[in-house]
Amino acid sequence: MTLAFATDGRLASGASDGTVRIWDPTGACIRLQHEEAGWVIAVAFAPDGRLASTSSDKGNIRIWDPAGACLPVLYGHTRTVDAIAFAPDGRLASASSDNTIRIWDTAGACIQILEGYTDSLAAVAFAPDGRLASASRREETVRIWDPTGACLPLLYGHTKTVAAVAFAPDGRLASASHDKTIRIWDTAGVCIQTLQCHADIHAAVAFARDGRLASASEDHSIIWDTSGTYVQTLQRHSDSVAAIAFAPDGRFASLSRDKTIRIWDVSGAYIQTLEGHKGLVAAIAFATDGRLVSTSWDDTIRIWDPTGLCTDKFQVDHIREPPRLQLEAVCSDPTVDLGELTLLSNHEQNRPRGPSDPIISLSLDGKWIEWNGEKIVWLPVTYRSNISAVAGLSLVIGCHSGQVLLFRFSPD
Repeated sequence: MTLAFATDGRLASGASDGTVRIWDPTGACIRLQHEEAGWVIAVAFAPDGRLASTSSDKGNIRIWDPAGACLPVLYGHTRTVDAIAFAPDGRLASASSDNTIRIWDTAGACIQILEGYTDSLAAVAFAPDGRLASASRREETVRIWDPTGACLPLLYGHTKTVAAVAFAPDGRLASASHDKTIRIWDTAGVCIQTLQCHADIHAAVAFARDGRLASASEDHSIIWDTSGTYVQTLQRHSDSVAAIAFAPDGRFASLSRDKTIRIWDVSGAYIQTLEGHKGLVAAIAFATDGRLVSTSWDDTIRIWDPTGLCTDKFQVDHIREPPRLQLEAVCSDPTVDLGELTLLSNHEQNRPRGPSDPIISLSLDGKWIEWNGEKIVWLPVTYRSNISAVAGLSLVIGCHSGQVLLFRFSPD
C-alpha cells in the first residue's frame, strides 16, 4: 500500500484492489477506481493538487484533479510504472520496468523519454531546481538529468546497486547503496562524502528540512547532521527498519517489521512508540500540520496527532496479506517437475509487480525471499545463492553447497 499527503492536508492511499482513496482533513473519503486489474503501486500529489497514481497491471498513469475527476490517462510505457515523482514546476516523472523514464508536462503530454538504462528503475527524485535523479535496479551508478532532459555525467563510486536517492533542500543528493554506504553529492555531481553504514540499506533515505539525513538499515536507523557527521544510531526497534519520514518540525518516524512506529525528536532522542496495528505497517507519511498517517496489512489506516494519540482509524477492505509459506522440498537432486525453468542471477530478475508476473523473488543480496517486494523469509548463510528461478508460486534456489531448495507458496 502507498500513501501521500497534499499540501492542503488531503491524504491519498492506493491499495491492492486497484482503488485510490482520497481523505479530506475531516475524514470524508472519495473512492477512485482504476479500470485495470492489479494493485496501486504509487500515488503522488502535484504542487497544484493534482493526484497521480499507477497500477501494477498496466504501464498507464492516471491523473485526478483536486475534485476527484479523472483527467486523460497517460499512455506510453510498455511495462509497469514502479515510481512517480512531481517536480516543483508540476512536471511528472514516471519510472518503468520498460527501462525508461517519461517526463509529462502539466497538460499530460509526454515531453521527454529518458533512456539508456539496462534494467527497470528503482527510484526517482526531483531536486528543488528541477534536476531529476534516478537509479536502476542493476546499475551501481546514479543518473542526473537536467530540466531539459540532458543526461549529466554519471555519478560513479558505489560498488553495488543503488537502492534509493533523495535530494536535500539545498540541492545536495544522497544515494543509498547495497554496498552499505550512502554517498553525498554536491550540485555539480562531485561526491563530497561517503557515509559508512553497518548493514544493508533498505530503500529508505530521507532529508529533513534543516538538511539532516536519516537512513534505514536492516539493524537500525542512523542520523547524520548537515555536515554529514555521524550523530547517533537508533536501535530501539526489535526488527529491521523499513521506512523513515520527517515531520515539518524536525521530528521523524521510523517504521519497523516489529509492527511498531517509533517517534524521535530533533536531537534523535526517543519520544514514544505508536502501537495499535495488528499486522506489519506498510507505509507512513507526515502531513504539513504534523499529523502522521500509517497503513498496515491489518486493513486499517490510522491517523496520529503530534502527541502520539491515535485520533482516527479507518477500516479498509483491500490490503492483501503476504501468502502463507509451505516448504515442499529441500534436496540436492530434486525430482519435482516444475516444467522448464531458466535460472537467472537474482540481479537479472525484475521485481514482480503484477498478477500476470511472478510475485515471488529473491532479494538482490540473496538474504530474503520476497513477496511483492516484501521480505517474508530470511535465508541462513548456508542456503543463500545468487541463482534462482520462479515458476508461478514456486521458487527454486541453487545453493553454493550443491543443495537445491524448492519453496512453494499458497496465494490465500
